[in-house]
Amino acid sequence: MSWVKNMRRLMFLMKDMQSANREKGKLHREMNALLHSTVDLSIYQDSISSRMLKKMQWYMVETVWMSQKFADLHQTILDEKSKCSIAFSGVLGGISDILIDDLAVSDLTSIKAFLLKPSAQAGQKPLEQLYLDFFRAFEANLSDTHRSLVLDYYWKTLQAQFESRQQFNPDLPQSKLIKILKDKCGFTTLLCRAIIGPELSKQEAEAIYELGGLVQFINDINDLHKDSSQGIRNFANSFDTIDEMRQVLINQVLVSFDQVKKLPLAKKQKVDFLFIFHSFVIITLAQLNHYRFICEGNYQLDRFLNLPQHKTKVRPYLRRNFQYSIPKILNYHFHYPYESKFLNFNV
Repeated sequence: MSWVKNMRRLMFLMKDMQSANREKGKLHREMNALLHSTVDLSIYQDSISSRMLKKMQWYMVETVWMSQKFADLHQTILDEKSKCSIAFSGVLGGISDILIDDLAVSDLTSIKAFLLKPSAQAGQKPLEQLYLDFFRAFEANLSDTHRSLVLDYYWKTLQAQFESRQQFNPDLPQSKLIKILKDKCGFTTLLCRAIIGPELSKQEAEAIYELGGLVQFINDINDLHKDSSQGIRNFANSFDTIDEMRQVLINQVLVSFDQVKKLPLAKKQKVDFLFIFHSFVIITLAQLNHYRFICEGNYQLDRFLNLPQHKTKVRPYLRRNFQYSIPKILNYHFHYPYESKFLNFNV
């Protein structure tokens, strides 16, 4: 019976991800319309590239998607104003990412001062003016009941983004790196949770922070080639072997899933919620399996980076990947991963 339920969950997730993972998907179309209807972007057309706009749109989709999952977990509704507000926080995240990382400014002092205390007087550049436009829209849609909490996590997310500049330091201790990575996605995930409104307990905040850490580790494994080629330290390239990556990833699954399961929420909603991240973990383990395979069983970062980036991406519907992932995804149960021995096989 659990296999049938998991198949239903998987079908729903696949449909949901089609909306979020394709630029022609429903959620992307919705966010694109919101992006263009909120601010007259034509006045920025000489300064803002289509690539920048796409980045903002993807950030909008990611934040709205995650907030909706928290709304489902709490059996509440992500109302329209909250949806707009968290979407605009995604735009702001995209713009700040461009200002902090993409433009490669050596002196971040003025940018940091502006982003942490945005004002019309400080914002002189077109991107900064665009940031101000969306920051006003972000604040205008915040509910009075949880405005303070949302803003608190927004500033923490932004501060974590500045701290992440240290990832360009090749001598950054691994413990410090892990803390930076957890902060970066942990606070963003907490921001997505704060927007839905129910009181956020210390217990839930800790669980969501750890879940955000898991999401960051997954992202870093997927971005191993890209980040390493750009000289960026991330979770994956801080380890020498696939086995080390896999073990620390699974340890983070243990910590985050255990904390979510202990939350005083309805079991069905927790089961459905964790199934999503269980599926992501299995696909990521398949990715690690793929890294080992394309390195002919002997993964080494230098050897891995000599391969074209497109060859490093796992194709889920390739027979060996399909055979690896689907049975493990459908084997999900609420006691995962304590009784799921399949995690020890094939990777």
